[in-house]
Amino acid sequence: MYCVILPGPAGQHVQPRITRSGHVYKAEFVGHVVGGYCVELAYGGVAVPGSPFTCQLYDISKVKVTESAISASISQPVSFAGETD
Repeated sequence: MYCVILPGPAGQHVQPRITRSGHVYKAEFVGHVVGGYCVELAYGGVAVPGSPFTCQLYDISKVKVTESAISASISQPVSFAGETD
């Protein structure tokens, strides 16, 4: 049994959507509050190695890309410089 706990920056818990394909579980969520999120994962009551994971949600209207890679491809990593207000 798997467990995903997602406390948001304002202390609210976010409900992830969890799907399974074979032995792979995928948890997705939509954050509605800008800030840091902590993703706690466990399987069989044991924390998944590396858990908890953190991610930061930004207000995209305040993000400005100031320098981008010369070329980019779909599904490939790309680097860019950015700044926020």
